[in-house]
Amino acid sequence: RAESPWHSSASLWLGLLVLARGDGPSAVALLEEVERLAPRTPGLALRQGLAYRMTGDVERARRAFRRAIR
Repeated sequence: RAESPWHSSASLWLGLLVLARGDGPSAVALLEEVERLAPRTPGLALRQGLAYRMTGDVERARRAFRRAIR
């Protein structure tokens, strides 16, 4: 995955899968990786907000949701 030009897309899909499975910490790690590689990925902030909320990090979730509605 790391050598692929599609690295950010692969990390996004993996992040969505673990988010759907309810694994918040893994989703946070993968979605933060996507943010580092491709910060303008559509829908990323919303998904990060969901992942942060799942882990109980309400403040980071709030910031991510605010980014999502901008």
